[in-house]
Amino acid sequence: MQKRDGHIHTPFCPHGTNDTLRQYAEEALKKGFESITFTEHAPLPPSFTDPTPLKDSAM
Repeated sequence: MQKRDGHIHTPFCPHGTNDTLRQYAEEALKKGFESITFTEHAPLPPSFTDPTPLKDSAM
């Protein structure tokens, strides 16, 4: 079974950290991950009502 993380946020998203993409990749390799996927929240239309408490569903 492949060790993977399919939902990683970067500094471009409010849910991410300030680590560089390289740091994410190096840490994943160190922990034995074979696959990682960077995901972000796309900009949302002005009419979207954000349901999260911090209003941070989008970039």
